[in-house]
Amino acid sequence: MPRSRRSTKGRAPLNSVEGFVRQVIGWREYVWGTYWHFADQWPSDNALDADTPLPEAFWTGETDMNCIRDAVGGLRETAHAHHIQRLMLFGNLTMLLGVRPREAFDWFHESYNDGFEWVMAPNVLAMATFADGGRCSPSPTRPAGDTWTACQISARGCRYDPSKRTGDDACPFSTLYWDFLDRHRPELGAVHRMKMPYRTLERMDEGELAQIRLR
Repeated sequence: MPRSRRSTKGRAPLNSVEGFVRQVIGWREYVWGTYWHFADQWPSDNALDADTPLPEAFWTGETDMNCIRDAVGGLRETAHAHHIQRLMLFGNLTMLLGVRPREAFDWFHESYNDGFEWVMAPNVLAMATFADGGRCSPSPTRPAGDTWTACQISARGCRYDPSKRTGDDACPFSTLYWDFLDRHRPELGAVHRMKMPYRTLERMDEGELAQIRLR
């Protein structure tokens, strides 16, 4: 019996039905459709003019950032990583660093056992890096508060503190997030969903912002 019919008869839990309807029927169909609709544009997408090479740590896992080291280690063992690790750790870090979108795409494509091109193009070049400039999603995947949950998975013993954005022990995610917003005010400042973080940025002490830029 189809899962939706089981739900109406009270024989399937709501969280199971929601996952099936939203993720299998909804999201995957959306990704499949957008991939083919914009097939000619994905290879050249780079709305934020990102030009930083992909860090070697994405391949080796050699970094003091516990969250990245642990996630890369698991990925190398299984060719798989949780959704939070994919977007909130790897995806956000490539966006905040300004990694060249094609290099980020190639890494995702080669590293994952489900790294099919139709999956990775919309997920990496739209959701993760915002390289498509908002064609599929109106704003970058939020890299602030949501990332701290992901970091805390591996935070014990890490030399970096997610609550700090300046100083030698500040988490790179914290520093890079505010630097990213500062760098991309022209492209993102008018995006409605980015109004709140930009209001916070406007209230930030100029001395602290100068330290963030320097670091």
